[in-house]
Amino acid sequence: MRNETYLHVDSVLGVLRTGDIPIKVTAVDGNVYLIKHDIKGHAKRNLVCEYLAHKIFDYFGVSIPNAEILTFDPNMFAEELSSVAGRFVEHKVFASKWLNALDIKDDLYVNHKSADNLDNPTELAKILVMDLWLKNSDRQPLNLNLIVSKQRVYAIDHSAIFDQNSFRSLVNKDIKEYFTEPGEQGDLLINSHYFKHYFKKNPEEFHSAGVELCDKINSTDLTFINNTLDSLPEGWHITKDEKSAILDYLDHRKNRLYEVFTGHLDFSRK
Repeated sequence: MRNETYLHVDSVLGVLRTGDIPIKVTAVDGNVYLIKHDIKGHAKRNLVCEYLAHKIFDYFGVSIPNAEILTFDPNMFAEELSSVAGRFVEHKVFASKWLNALDIKDDLYVNHKSADNLDNPTELAKILVMDLWLKNSDRQPLNLNLIVSKQRVYAIDHSAIFDQNSFRSLVNKDIKEYFTEPGEQGDLLINSHYFKHYFKKNPEEFHSAGVELCDKINSTDLTFINNTLDSLPEGWHITKDEKSAILDYLDHRKNRLYEVFTGHLDFSRK
């Protein structure tokens, strides 16, 4: 039985003109959130991906902002949403808790002269493991999808996990077995100047943190993912076959995580 009781959006603070036009809001709990919403006429796949990725990152203790599912009625905020009027319908949305943070730009690290100093640099190794497992094709040098708040790095934006394939297609053997191999030119965090900046300083710590996470994932029963998929809002339209495809995909890929992760690190050391 789904829990259909969600916090309501209380006010709209602004519309961000980036990516899929996230909206900064407050909810009735008094917290500020950045909501990812379904644009009218589009599938709710992105909302499912965002929420599922958040639950997986959170379960394994990988740095990601807290998140909720909120009820959003755009008709209550016609003036605030005038620039995007008519594009939304009332529905449940993915909402990431707002952090006062810097959006990291990779070109600042070309010459490794940045003055910032992360308190949790090895989190980058764990984020790489997650991106490999979930096949996140959107975290890349030109679009790191990382923020830093109070000197701690957080992963954001996961609508493109599963390499943007449909859920049903994940049963395809070629799709679920495909990893970006070490040395292959691909859209991976490890190819960024930002990752290399910290990896160079902490190579053994990066290796240990990533391997520990690979082992943890590989030995974990994925029942919690099934429970997460079963708890999605009714309106997000996930079928039994799609749930099964997602679970099989993740279970199949976790066995190669150690091999692929360590291969990428070894190649990057050269």
